[in-house]
Amino acid sequence: MFEQVDVLAYEPAAAVAVAFDFVIVFYLQLPAAERAQALSAAARALAPGGTLLVVGHDLINRTIGSGGPKDPAVLFTPADVVGDACAGLTVEKAERVGRPVETATGRRWAIDALVRARRPVEA
Repeated sequence: MFEQVDVLAYEPAAAVAVAFDFVIVFYLQLPAAERAQALSAAARALAPGGTLLVVGHDLINRTIGSGGPKDPAVLFTPADVVGDACAGLTVEKAERVGRPVETATGRRWAIDALVRARRPVEA
């Protein structure tokens, strides 16, 4: 099943039957409070054993990276994502990653925050 929703209005159903094995949130650049709300809902939608993958423009991309928004209010770090969404999850990866970006003046690097976390399988 695939579901597309308004990230600020979404509330996952309580029934395990509608939980998701994989939830991705890519380049959702929102102010901190809205980001926390959306990522928390995404994490709550995971089935036991499910994976949450979050990728977006890192805060340091503003100063040393290329492209993306320049407003620090909508940028985040891997630690921000872990704090927003990973309570009760096993964090498998939380790091900054570089990504090549072709520009009119040549190749540059964008810096992204990447977090992968898994809901434990209940015993």
